[in-house]
Amino acid sequence: MPEIVVFAIDDALASSIALPLEMLRAARQHHVAHTRRGRSLRISLVSEQGAPVRMSGALTLLADPAAATVEHAALLLIPSLWRAPVTRVGCPPS
Repeated sequence: MPEIVVFAIDDALASSIALPLEMLRAARQHHVAHTRRGRSLRISLVSEQGAPVRMSGALTLLADPAAATVEHAALLLIPSLWRAPVTRVGCPPS
């Protein structure tokens, strides 16, 4: 079963996580309803430590597992960060 992983990051734009999750889950429900088969897609919301993540708009999202537990994903979605993402996420030395 293909897996889509949405990676939640502190201070990310909530809409950049919530909207893709809602659309993917709606597509999965549509597929199940029209093919009469069980779930054909696994969708996970993960965070770095598996802990709740606070979005930039003061919303808090509950992650499923920690990111380190994901072994394979057909698609990985990274949310949008407001303003200066380099200072938020960090960059490896070059």
